[in-house]
Amino acid sequence: MDSLCEVFLEQDWDDAQQARQKRDLRVVELEGQGWQCTVGLFYNALTGNRIYLVEATSPPPRSSEPMHHPSRHRSQPRHPQRVTPTKPGSASSENR
Repeated sequence: MDSLCEVFLEQDWDDAQQARQKRDLRVVELEGQGWQCTVGLFYNALTGNRIYLVEATSPPPRSSEPMHHPSRHRSQPRHPQRVTPTKPGSASSENR
């Protein structure tokens, strides 16, 4: 499921009302494309300016659409095996 977050800062527009209208227009646009939106209002603690927020998530795929899970081929094992070194002169080393 995809998600996005967009902010509309009061200082980027002529006034707070215009920033809010731009946010609301964006919500209408996203919902028209099937996104599920929530909105928020925050304030900048230093300046007092408003921050209008849009959070949107795409709807889950329909059950009729096939789910695609990419295959994961690993060239190495997930947990490497521990190798114990052999001592020179042991039975496993080559005789010269």
